[in-house]
Order: sequence, then structure tokens, then C-alpha cells
Amino acid sequence: MTTAHVRVTVTPALKMEGLFETVCELAADDRTLTNGMPKPLDLALFVSQCRHEVKAPFPPAAIQRASLVPLAAIAKARGHHERYDCDRCPLAVLAS
Repeated sequence: MTTAHVRVTVTPALKMEGLFETVCELAADDRTLTNGMPKPLDLALFVSQCRHEVKAPFPPAAIQRASLVPLAAIAKARGHHERYDCDRCPLAVLAS
């Protein structure tokens, strides 16, 4: 394994710190696939809460939203949103 250090500037920052913390927690909790993407239910929560920070190149945004909203509801019902710290994680917003 190779260690890399990267410095980037994101303007405006929006919720990027929480996004990166969430990604790290998903990986630490084994909630990612072998390619590093969050598992489908976690991905649905992630995309719904980080919609201003991340955009998938395809399919069109309307189709993404239509397919991910039901998955996010299932994930919330299963308690996936409760695994992250409410003070810093954008996924925790779904708990309210």
C-alpha cells in the first residue's frame, strides 16, 4: 500500500469536511464495496446529504434522485444514519 498526501482547495467549502469524515467512517465500518464506493443504502444517504458537494456524471440528476430517495428511506428505517456522529457528519441530518 502506498501513502499519498494531497492538498486541495474547495471553494466554497460547503460540507466537504463532513463529507471526507463520512467517507473515512464508511470505509472503517466496512460499509464500502471493493472499489471504495459506499454500499447502496449508504450511498443513497451520502448522495442525498452531499448533493451540493458531489455529482455523478450519469445517469441524469432527476433519475439519480428518483432512484436514490427510496433507498435512502430504507437506509434510514434500518438505522444506517445513526452510525455517525451528529455534530459533524452530514448523514446525521437525516435523523431529524
